[in-house]
Amino acid sequence: MNKKAAMDRRDRWKGRLTVRVMGGSPERFFNLCSFHGIFLEYLEQKENGIFFFMEAKEFFRAGRLAKKAGVKLCITEKRGLPFWLRRSRKRIAFYAGILLCLGLLY
Repeated sequence: MNKKAAMDRRDRWKGRLTVRVMGGSPERFFNLCSFHGIFLEYLEQKENGIFFFMEAKEFFRAGRLAKKAGVKLCITEKRGLPFWLRRSRKRIAFYAGILLCLGLLY
């Protein structure tokens, strides 16, 4: 199994954010994240900011560091099970019915 597939599977369970950094001093923000052990993946610079991936649980820790560095963090995309469950709260009875049906058939 390659490294990319393992990271994709981990991201599905824990949740992954695509974040954009704007303004201030992004270099200082990245250095602070490195010092505090916040792992940022696939940094890419575009005309409207710097984009990267991070785990959802690390975003709140990074928010304090962003304030210290004077940058603004914007979440552009949310992926993973925690976000899917939040969007699917209204359909819980539907999924429970499918599981019950499969259990009865088994």
